Amino acid sequence: MKFVRRANLADARGIHEAHMRSIQEVCSRDHSPEEIKVWGNGPYNEEHRRNAIENNFVWVVEADGQIAGYGLLQAKGTEPDRYGYIAGLYLTPEAQGYCFGKEIVSLMLLEAQALGLKRVALDSTITAHGFYKKRGFQDTGPQKLTEISGVGVHSFPMELML
Repeated sequence: MKFVRRANLADARGIHEAHMRSIQEVCSRDHSPEEIKVWGNGPYNEEHRRNAIENNFVWVVEADGQIAGYGLLQAKGTEPDRYGYIAGLYLTPEAQGYCFGKEIVSLMLLEAQALGLKRVALDSTITAHGFYKKRGFQDTGPQKLTEISGVGVHSFPMELML
């Protein structure tokens, strides 16, 4: 059985593993081997993952008792410019094709609206760029490079007004 639920602290390692697998097995179709090497092989940092779960809004895809994807929404900025930021939405191959990405984005947007946020921003992978465009997100600038261990990883800054 596969379903989406809110993350709990026990999901921290599974979230990390799903994140790395998604980069290695899904994003590798659109990103260079150098990008995948530095971006998709990050070490597990329990404090980082637990902090994300405790201080943000995190959902997971659970598939047969395993974490097969996650979404992370942060509330950023200060009034009057508080906004939502999608800091991650990654699905493993076995979680794709079930509309889990759409479901998690919908949950994120509902949460952002409940918080009174007026916009949600993100930096999309090349792989997810079309997915976010279909959800109504628009590019807010040219493709950019974020440096990880000396390698530039490509992304698209995007935004959706609520």
